This record gives sequence, structure tokens and C-alpha cells, in this order.
Amino acid sequence: MKEKSVSNFDIVIFGVTGNLSRKKLIPSLFNLFKNKCISNFRVIGFSRKIFTDKEFRLYIKDSLWQEETDSLIEIFLNFFIYVFGDFNEKEPYEKLFKFLDKNRETVYYLSTSPTFYGPIINHLKKYSLSERLTLSKIVLEKPFGSSLETAKKLNSLLYSAFREDQIYRIDHYLGKETVQNIFTFRFGNSIFENVWNNRYVDFVQITVAEELGLDGRAEYYDSVGALKDMVQNHILQLLSLVAMESPIKFDSEFIHDEKVKVLKSLRKISKEDIKNCIVKGQYIGSQIQGVFKKGYRDETESLVNSSTETYLAMKVFINNWRWSGVPFYLRTGKGLARKFSEIYIQFKKPSFTLFSNSSVDFSNALIFRIQPRDGIEIKFNTKKPGYNYEIQTANMEFSYHGTYKRLFDEAYERLLLDAFLGDGTLYATSDEIESSWEFVSDIANKWADIEICNYFYGSEGPKEIDSILEKDHFWRKI
Repeated sequence: MKEKSVSNFDIVIFGVTGNLSRKKLIPSLFNLFKNKCISNFRVIGFSRKIFTDKEFRLYIKDSLWQEETDSLIEIFLNFFIYVFGDFNEKEPYEKLFKFLDKNRETVYYLSTSPTFYGPIINHLKKYSLSERLTLSKIVLEKPFGSSLETAKKLNSLLYSAFREDQIYRIDHYLGKETVQNIFTFRFGNSIFENVWNNRYVDFVQITVAEELGLDGRAEYYDSVGALKDMVQNHILQLLSLVAMESPIKFDSEFIHDEKVKVLKSLRKISKEDIKNCIVKGQYIGSQIQGVFKKGYRDETESLVNSSTETYLAMKVFINNWRWSGVPFYLRTGKGLARKFSEIYIQFKKPSFTLFSNSSVDFSNALIFRIQPRDGIEIKFNTKKPGYNYEIQTANMEFSYHGTYKRLFDEAYERLLLDAFLGDGTLYATSDEIESSWEFVSDIANKWADIEICNYFYGSEGPKEIDSILEKDHFWRKI
């Protein structure tokens, strides 16, 4: 990242006083500034809270307090300007327009509830804030729509003001180092790419487990559930990276094309078979280390009769030459035993083994650990030292922290810098969004008859998930 730098631009952050901005965006901008990746820029905050510029800078400073760089923070805060007003009213946009420099690029970052996307984009059009097409970009947070129909409407609205190459639909998982390394690992090492197909792979398992429950997001989460909140974006993005074909060159357009092909190749699950491929769960209260954790329906009064899934496990297939017949097991949930995300690739057992008396499983595995211990792990078998010919499983591990002896750059740092530079490789295109929504919406239209299975807060999820596994397959321990 230190080899990349950009200058002479403005970033307008709508919803700048929200949690995402304070916890992720502003600290990431500061780190980019500290590492000399950005210079000669301005951050124009736009929110409904009433602040003077000075009060706004003090508010932002609270999220940046680092004693050893206090003087640098003071310099950084001088780049901030504040505009307050309602996202639906015209006056603040007129004021914003006066701040913008016609000769500088402007990046609009929508760090707001999706309910404000429409009004903001329409006001950007109305007040000519997006008319300088060569000098404007827009970044949007998920969720990008709530269905295939709403995603198409949002894309249509965006295209009325911006070109596709100016639109950056952010998925912070794509900014994580291990996720980016899937591409390098596959196409930079022939030893692995040659066995990356249905001849050698038994199954693929993608897990995104969260330890917390709703964490104050009851109203939003109950309107979407695990399918729309996690599968439609994070998990299907991970699946497309694992399963894609090699693009003809390392270019964002060709990479996106190959990811879309995977998403369009996902086999639709028939209504008759859906109960054999999907398990929905919802956490109930339990005692954890002497502290009682509320169940989902006890979080707020509005959830008393909710049937929204907080856990989802699915078995899907990709209908193409490379992956035909290989099950991809996807699972995600809240209120689980621990927080972790990984991609687990199990290779097939050899058809014949010399060591038939051994109890060791002779299938090998490759694991991409996305969080918390970012790295790559290979499981293989080796002989135990000693006189007897005993075999045991061993691990070969690559750890980012252990190898590079430093903390990672926050995912948002990489994604923000790429947007400033005009590199959309790690962002989702409209085709990706609509293809993933087509698959997810089809499921949502068919699964009304699937009953919710309960699981205890702090557990590994509902036991019923074993029912969707193929013979001899297993779920990784959470």
C-alpha cells in the first residue's frame, strides 16, 4: 500500500457521525494519511447532528486518540469540514455544492441507512453535484437492495447519475488480506490450481460465525435475517473467489466477469428439495460463564413472535465443468461459540492406500483462515517418530502475523485507497449484485415451509444441520 498514493481530492461522507464512520472510515483515513498514501485532501462530513467545524473535529478526535501521534492528529483534523442538515432537504446540498472544488475529484461515501440512498442520489443529480462525471465517484455500503427487484431499481437510479466505473459497492470482506490472497494462492501456484476441481476436491465449506447477538441492530436485522445479511454478499463473494476460472489477465473487468459466471452457475434449489439443502435456526437464551444471554425473541418487544433466521446452513452446487457434483456447504450465524471465518477445502481420499490398518483419515485439506488468526493452513499426514509405523495428521501453516511481524492494515484502508485510485477490483459490480440476489431471492420465495430450529446462545448452532451433509462429510468445529 505504501507504493500507492493519491492527492488532490475531496471525500464527502454522508452519515459521518455514525458508528461505521467513527470506528472504521475516519481511523482508516487517518492511517492512510499517516502512511503518506493520501495528501492534499478534504473530508466533508454530512450529517443531521448540529455541529460547528470545531465541535465536529473534537467529536472525530475521540475516535483517533493516540498519544504518540497527537500532533499528527491535529494536522489531520484540519482537513475536516462539516455540513449539517436533513438528507431529504435541499439547503444542505446547496451549501455542500459551494464547498466543492470544480478542479478536484469528489468521492461521495454513503455511510447511512439504505433508506437514504435514494434521496441522496437524487439530490446529487438535482444540484449538479454529480454532473462532472470524470471527477466524481460514489461508494455505497451494503445492503445493496433487499431483493433482486430493489437491487435493479437502485442500480438504475445510480446509472442516472454515474457510470458503472464510478460506482463502488463495498464489501469489507474483500478488503481482508486472506480473502485477497485466495486469488494469488490459486493462480500463483500451479501445484494447487491443478487439483482445484471435482476430480480432487470432495467438498468446500465456507463459515462466517459471529459471537455476538443483535448488538443493537434489532430493527434492521429482523427485516433481513442471515440469508440477506450475510449469504447474499459476504459468503457468495467468498464462494465466487474460490470457484472462479482464471481471468485472461489481472484486470478488474475480467476478474468480475469470472465471478459473475460462478454466481450464474449456482444451481437453483427446487421447492421439493429445499428442506434437504437448508437449515434455518434462531438462538434462544442461555447461561454463559454465569451471565444470562437473552434469546433472539427476548431482545426487544418487537421480536416476540419473530421467525427471522439468525443462523443458516445450506448445501449448494455449481453447475459447470470444474465443480459439477462438489457440494459447497455455507453457514453463518449469530450468538455462536466464537467469532471466526474460514474457507475449508477437503480433498478426496485416495482410492487405494497402503496404510489400511491406520485410523487416520487420508484425505487432505486446505484452509483459508479469514479471522481471527488470518492465514493459510494445509493438513497432511506424516509418520510419527519411533519404531512403529504410526501415522498422524500434521499442519503446515502460514500466518500473516507470524511472517510479517506487524498488524494488518484495516480492510477499509485498502478499499478506500482503491476507490480513490479508481481500482474497482475489490468492489462488487452490478452484475455480481444482481446475480447473487437472483439466487438468494429464489430461495426466499421458496422456503416459507422450513421450520426454525432453536439453538442455545453460545453454542455451535442447531444440531439439525447434519441432515444436509452428504455421506462421510462433516461440519468443522466452531
